[in-house]
Amino acid sequence: MRNLGKVNLKTGVYKGETDFGYFNGNGQFDFDTGSTYKGNWADNEISGVGKLNVPSKGKYTGEFKNSKKNGNGSFTWSDGSTYTGEWKDDMIWGRVNIKDVMI
Repeated sequence: MRNLGKVNLKTGVYKGETDFGYFNGNGQFDFDTGSTYKGNWADNEISGVGKLNVPSKGKYTGEFKNSKKNGNGSFTWSDGSTYTGEWKDDMIWGRVNIKDVMI
């Protein structure tokens, strides 16, 4: 049974759908490090489509599996450089097209 809830953990706070004690469905996790994830969850894992913001590194929007970037997505580094394409286990995968922003 799906419920909406808020769960406080040592690593941060989850707000969103839960199912029998698991994060399932749409939700947001605010990490104690300042990072945030908003998107789909499956059995306490980041899974499906979502947005991850890591202030010291950049922002990723795209597909996740097993709490890692997997599938198609776009990453924008804090310097403005971007990569859009395929990811596998948090690594850029396949053909690479990186747009570098020069100031």
